[in-house]
Amino acid sequence: MYHITSADLFSLVALLYYEKGQLPQKSELSLASSLDFLLMFSQLFAVNPFIGSGITGDGDFPTPEALLEHLDYLGIDRCLVASLTARDYAPACGNRELLELLAPHRDRLLPCLILTPAACFEDGEIDFFR
Repeated sequence: MYHITSADLFSLVALLYYEKGQLPQKSELSLASSLDFLLMFSQLFAVNPFIGSGITGDGDFPTPEALLEHLDYLGIDRCLVASLTARDYAPACGNRELLELLAPHRDRLLPCLILTPAACFEDGEIDFFR
């Protein structure tokens, strides 16, 4: 089961506006107007699954294909996905791996990159995020 927070909701609305090439108006940044905005879309969108392996081993979805199979079962069209490797070990390696894994599935799986304060000290990491 996925739990959505208001921060997740606002992030999703910002992402959808970005995809449409628009910026939200100040009046569109409330929780109620964000929900109204999301209802205009006929697709279901999941926002917090992780794929890959982490400290405790494989997560619920070790591969993008496993996640897609689960999304299909639930009737969810698209998903914002992060990497357990990036979260638990090394953001630089995990983020790059995530982009490679999701490349064939970018129509349904959108990458959510992980950034930590320690990334400022890894060579080339800040440039990667630019």
